[in-house]
Amino acid sequence: MTACSPEARTAPLPQTTASDHCATGAASSGKLGPPSILVLTDYFLPGFKAGGVLRTLAYLTDRLGEEYRFKIVTRDRDLGDRLPYRLVEPGTWRQVGKAEVLYLPPAERRVSRIRRIIAATPHDLLYLTSVFSPDFTIKPLLLRWLGLVPQRPTVLAAHGELYPGALASKRAKKRLYLELAPRLGLYSGVVCQAPDSEGVRHVRRWLGRQTDVEVGGILALPSPSGSGERKRKRPGRLDLLYLSRISPHKNLAGALDMLRDVSCEVNFDIYGPADEDPGYWRKCNALIATLPTNVRVRYMGSVAPDAVCDTMAAYDLLLLPTHGENFGHVICEALTSGCPVLTSDRTPWRELEREQAGWSLPIEAPDLFRRAIENCAAMDESAHSRLRDGARALAARRASSSRAIEQHRTLFQRVLAAAAR
Repeated sequence: MTACSPEARTAPLPQTTASDHCATGAASSGKLGPPSILVLTDYFLPGFKAGGVLRTLAYLTDRLGEEYRFKIVTRDRDLGDRLPYRLVEPGTWRQVGKAEVLYLPPAERRVSRIRRIIAATPHDLLYLTSVFSPDFTIKPLLLRWLGLVPQRPTVLAAHGELYPGALASKRAKKRLYLELAPRLGLYSGVVCQAPDSEGVRHVRRWLGRQTDVEVGGILALPSPSGSGERKRKRPGRLDLLYLSRISPHKNLAGALDMLRDVSCEVNFDIYGPADEDPGYWRKCNALIATLPTNVRVRYMGSVAPDAVCDTMAAYDLLLLPTHGENFGHVICEALTSGCPVLTSDRTPWRELEREQAGWSLPIEAPDLFRRAIENCAAMDESAHSRLRDGARALAARRASSSRAIEQHRTLFQRVLAAAAR
């Protein structure tokens, strides 16, 4: 955090009246057009490596882009990339789908630049997509707290960052921030958005019992069913994949450890960006070196979004023993592709076994994961086809995002109406 003087800490925040609120956004909102939402987020299209949060925002702007003007400020490069996106001019607003996007290189993410962008961009609502983003959440909240940017209604989408599994990564820094920020009043007047009732509980635990929290629901871009070619399922053999970020939270190391004592023949392909956490990737490689000869592992690199479903369709099972997901977009994509899933019981997809679509098991019991791997490997084509059919059927039942869209619409309407009053 940036140090500030005692005078700055105690300076009163300027009050925003209803007339001020309407007048400020007159160029882009109010009576002259739809309300404008300024979104600050770490990653957006054409990026894809950041996973669910990026996809949720892309779907939100696609579905509500005619009711609200979305102006998005984000990084000029994808997760873990040293080079910026090709054909994207940084520092210039450009149209991406139904949103206007401003891409910032590292030098342009200083607090002074963030302040100028917020102050110069007319908006009726400020929307933040992460609890812990230094550039796109903590800096804006500090500027808001100090009264250095226009006071607009602010919504913070907490997603799954306050779940116990997510907090286990970089635990000390996150706990320190969560101790200090609420005490300073950094979240005063901020409306938080959680994916479900459990998320509401976690938000109030860490940000204060009186925190204004609403359920925002989960948005997922609809994905076509995978049409990738796959071999007929042969008993005793399993084509297994991991497709996610390679980070402690997603638990690739746990997946590798689960394969140590399996007796079946396993081909395990790993997809995902390996440069996000080099130390963790080295740990995973050390585990790979200890696996028995009946388990063959390959690192396949990252997969472009439009190739995910075809890629998954070629495998017998997705292995993702995650420490927690607020939704699990990759699980949804696997099921849509007809690829059964073996994951932890820390996701909303807990009905996998009941629906004959896979297994949802406690990561504290790796032997149960090994047993599920052996069971899936033992299946012939007929038995495995029932799992694939169950996966597609479950994905079809869960595919509708109309309720989640309505929850987002209602939240935006409520916050804007309250500000106008």
